[in-house]
Amino acid sequence: MSKESAGLKSWRRKQPRGAIMKPETFDKIVADMMAKGYSRERAEKIAGSAYWGSAESKYKSYQHRKYSKKGGK
Repeated sequence: MSKESAGLKSWRRKQPRGAIMKPETFDKIVADMMAKGYSRERAEKIAGSAYWGSAESKYKSYQHRKYSKKGGK
């Protein structure tokens, strides 16, 4: 079961490819983890965790900008 919120998932689907993490960055994380001795499956899970951490950070930043506009609604 995934721990990401529905709002985060909805926001992520609207983002263009590479807006959260460039594919090259994801591949580099996988390669670095494999070089450290992790299996490909484990390396992809680590890269996926980094991806979702980045997505959550960018989503929170988006939410902050959305709700903190001066004089806004």
